[in-house]
Amino acid sequence: MMLTTTVPNTHAEHRRFKPEDSSRISADQQLQALAVAALAEARHTTGRHVRASVNDGVVELTGRVPSYYAKQLAQSRVLQIAGVVALENSLQVASAGD
Repeated sequence: MMLTTTVPNTHAEHRRFKPEDSSRISADQQLQALAVAALAEARHTTGRHVRASVNDGVVELTGRVPSYYAKQLAQSRVLQIAGVVALENSLQVASAGD
């Protein structure tokens, strides 16, 4: 099962993952919620063009970020999450004209 969620634009739009929710959702859904939370906290990666998908513990990041630093920051944040088996960083860096 592939799960995809867009990272919210602001903290106000973001629903924090709560441990008590864990009994009602799958492991991939938990990882996805944690990835979205981590990306939302990294201000350089927030925005409607970043998505996190999870399949069997493998997180894939897709979308656009403003810089290579933002791409690496997103990767670093997600790799710190317990339970992430692997990460596919497919984020594209926006060019100056984008």
